[in-house]
Amino acid sequence: MSRFALVLVILIAGCSSGTPARDTVLLTGSSWSVERIVSADGSVARGDGETIAFGADGSLSMSSCNTCQGRYETRGNRLIIDEGLRCTRKACMADEVELERIVSGTQLVERDGPYLILTAEVEAGAPDPPRVILLPTEAPASAATN
Repeated sequence: MSRFALVLVILIAGCSSGTPARDTVLLTGSSWSVERIVSADGSVARGDGETIAFGADGSLSMSSCNTCQGRYETRGNRLIIDEGLRCTRKACMADEVELERIVSGTQLVERDGPYLILTAEVEAGAPDPPRVILLPTEAPASAATN
């Protein structure tokens, strides 16, 4: 019986690719800058220095008009913000908090070349959902050049 179990374990391990599922987007330890935000009405706003960082410990930090902190997890191609975002409350214009509104819920996550696309989940039959298109931030130089 133990030989059968050993053969079964070897077969299962051989079938495993060792890589994440195709629809899983790895966010852990990554940092992104907003390239553009596409609202539900189709209007497009270019990024203006907004960033999102996904910590290896499940922490999320976001900087826009407000600064936000939260916890995240991924399940397949979904990004789930646990218990919402805790944000400063500056006197921001409505379009300056669009990023916070989109990211505060559950989003579908996909990669398209260098882009990370977050699409808000909406109910069936709802208009096109808002999307955030992000680019990876450049890593800081390891040494200053003079």
